[in-house]
Amino acid sequence: MTFKTRLCVLLTTALATAASADGWIVGGRTQNQSRVLEIYAGIGDMGSLEGRVQETANGGVVSGGLDTSLLDLNIDSGSEVFILGGKITGRWFSVLVDYRQSSISGSGTADSEIRLNVDQVSFAGQSLEYLLIPVGSDYDVSADTTWLGVGLRLNAFTLNPTGQVRFTPWLHLGAQYIASDFSIDAGSTLRIEIPGFDSRAYAVNGNASGEAQLLVPEYGFGGELRWLLGEEAASPAELSFFATYKILNYDGALSSIGVDAEEFENLTVDYTSIELGANFYYPLSESIDLIFGLYYEQVDSNTVLASKPSSIDYQREVDLNYSLYGLRAGLRF
Repeated sequence: MTFKTRLCVLLTTALATAASADGWIVGGRTQNQSRVLEIYAGIGDMGSLEGRVQETANGGVVSGGLDTSLLDLNIDSGSEVFILGGKITGRWFSVLVDYRQSSISGSGTADSEIRLNVDQVSFAGQSLEYLLIPVGSDYDVSADTTWLGVGLRLNAFTLNPTGQVRFTPWLHLGAQYIASDFSIDAGSTLRIEIPGFDSRAYAVNGNASGEAQLLVPEYGFGGELRWLLGEEAASPAELSFFATYKILNYDGALSSIGVDAEEFENLTVDYTSIELGANFYYPLSESIDLIFGLYYEQVDSNTVLASKPSSIDYQREVDLNYSLYGLRAGLRF
């Protein structure tokens, strides 16, 4: 845990246990019901999509190693993202679930040599793990990606709990599960090539498919500013603005987290996510509100896998950055 995160935890704990004669601060979140349920659906768009896989040794690119970016595959943005989720909010804790589905595609003619790690590409009865698309070759690539996020938030205290404008900060613990299935069509496989790195056999052109899965634990902090557009006793309309900063920093052996990789020994992860949004709640009755919301998230991640000691010591670095923005609508009970 970083110094900044420790400081946030200590400050939040101190404020949560504070008492005020004027009642300007109370422990937990203030709301009319002991528990509130929100469900929503929405659409979004993925923009500023950047990603790269690169293998290096001694600070330089490995000849014959993986070196491919989404830009090389003519992918710089995603298609529409479908969003479905919900939240249960109590006085002290909130539980969140968020599901997203997106498809991206790209096509073009390779301007530089593209080398990819895939699950399967067939050639003469062999199943190979590496695909090489030479300069001048045409290709088509598509991928379907699913995100499933869960979160637990401690609602530490509320400032100005009986006023029309209220602020509730929180501490966040959660996880993101990401699964992606992709396919590449680069024509018929012509031959097998071994470029001299780690005795890898590359299929030159061909049809390939693959699957990638990633589980990212995360922690952070955030808060919500609520503005009641009327007297609380009348169950008024409400406007809220919220933000959460989430991170993961890890540097250690793969075996210590239960992963047994044939090629790699150590893992370094640097992940940050900034989530911003606004919701408008319109009362349909005393117990049901209609939700209209705006949503934005920026994610930046860097993952480095270090190889096991051998005659060739190298690193595989994976960068992925994207922004997601969209609209959501639902109900609050």
